[in-house]
Amino acid sequence: MASANTSASFESFTFGVEIEILPKPKNTPFAIAWLSTNGYITSKSQAPGHPRRENAVAIHRTVVDALSQNGLLAIVVQDSINNMNYQACSIAWDTLIDETNLDQTWSEFFGIELISRVLVPGYLWQDEISLVWRVIALLFDIRLHPSCGTYVHVHLENGYKLDQLKSIAKAIAYFEPMVNLAMLLERQNYVWARNNMDQAALSPELTRIYDQA
Repeated sequence: MASANTSASFESFTFGVEIEILPKPKNTPFAIAWLSTNGYITSKSQAPGHPRRENAVAIHRTVVDALSQNGLLAIVVQDSINNMNYQACSIAWDTLIDETNLDQTWSEFFGIELISRVLVPGYLWQDEISLVWRVIALLFDIRLHPSCGTYVHVHLENGYKLDQLKSIAKAIAYFEPMVNLAMLLERQNYVWARNNMDQAALSPELTRIYDQA
């Protein structure tokens, strides 16, 4: 994190963190009690035909309540995330998390997306991200799934200059093989995390450019 005397140099950009997870409510009295206040019904007491979406909505509301009670403004986004103003932590549906192909062992897991508000370097943004994970760990169990990921979006106040874009492209070409090896095997070359080098292999000219980088 930047120190007080260097934070001014970071004022020209902002960023946001997007986290995709598949949580399942913990089987603890504390977690079940909190979720139940928002309409969650456990599988043992669930009435036949109880809509899965109702439990998903209850999970969204519970996460918002828990974050808000711990001092982090949070909201549920019920329509398109394109309509967000990013002034609060948002809990949204994520259609990119593939729930359709999950077997019965995943029946109590629900795909959600947590989107931070706009963050600035030099501010204690780490505390906000840590709080989100503490709340999730307190209330839910999480299993790894290749359709889930974490992303950091960076916005430059005055946009990117051509030389900056060239530097980014060169850094991707140089570091991507190592980054790919550090990723979970299930996540490597997933549809939303494909290796740029593999894409370049489809074009001799792109391959030549990557090799030069």
